[in-house]
Amino acid sequence: MGIDMGDYLHTLDEAIDTVAEILEMPSQRDRLLQSTIKIMMCLNPEPREFLADSQALLIEGGLEALAAKRRELLEALDAQTAVVILNPEEDGLYDVVGSSLDALRLSDVAFRVFPDLRRGYEHWRLARALRKNELRFEEVLSQGIRRRGGEGYRKAQEALERLIRTDDPAWEPRKALIHDVCRDFFQASRVSDTPVTDTEILFSVFAVDDDRAAELLGALQEGPEAARDLARRTFECVTTLRSIQEKAA
Repeated sequence: MGIDMGDYLHTLDEAIDTVAEILEMPSQRDRLLQSTIKIMMCLNPEPREFLADSQALLIEGGLEALAAKRRELLEALDAQTAVVILNPEEDGLYDVVGSSLDALRLSDVAFRVFPDLRRGYEHWRLARALRKNELRFEEVLSQGIRRRGGEGYRKAQEALERLIRTDDPAWEPRKALIHDVCRDFFQASRVSDTPVTDTEILFSVFAVDDDRAAELLGALQEGPEAARDLARRTFECVTTLRSIQEKAA
């Protein structure tokens, strides 16, 4: 039974069914319009977040579009704040950290469409799959949304799992070292009120990007202080980007 496009949404199941109907619309303009309306008509946090992230990933342009929006937000900051944020030495770090956060955010849509994935795959693995093959990721995710409850749904999940398994980062045997650096940074600095959660976020930011993982392992060879400094600068980027997004919301 379809969802009345004029109804308010209350549950994640209703939100997924609504996205399925929106994706069947032939016009990009209609898809964007109806998706935006349904977001406004959903007050519960989880289905509203799912609708917004589905719109960003499947309708508005995915990671590239989010990156453009993030840069616009940075450029729109007042001059006093921009002096701090747009430090030439840190510009590149803000961009790569933001890109990893975007991938983590949008790939979470797949966990909501295919909840069984949570039992077999870490979040950073889905984010890597999205970054490495965004078009295929979107294709199988759309199929899963449209074919829930049928054979097409099962095949879509299997296809996504294959996409995840094709990625085998060279640094993975040393991932415990990366995680330990993140954990030790929060234990020593006490900069977070939620150190367990933020440890996983910071680890995931490094794990999503091979260059960042290699950089942290290289810093660790220089000594624990160098590794903690990189963790500190990376987490400062995370907290700044969070603040910017909250103000823009």
